[in-house]
Amino acid sequence: MMEQLLALDMVRVTEAAAIASARFMGRGDRHGADQAATEAMRQVMDEIEMEGTIVIGEVVSVGAALAGALFSHPSTVAASQAV
Repeated sequence: MMEQLLALDMVRVTEAAAIASARFMGRGDRHGADQAATEAMRQVMDEIEMEGTIVIGEVVSVGAALAGALFSHPSTVAASQAV
């Protein structure tokens, strides 16, 4: 059951990122869109009861650095997720 709830929480994370970055569509501000999406993902992930390492970013071959963040809550399910 916890895995199903975690999957739904990850949908919320994706949705928040999409909504936040959509504000930058058509403006040519790729970095602003990335920043908005990353901040939105972090805010939603802070609410999720899980313990794990989240990697937010692009593939290293593109030249972007990967950012890892540790999320932990008192009653958690262990997970790893790449976004």
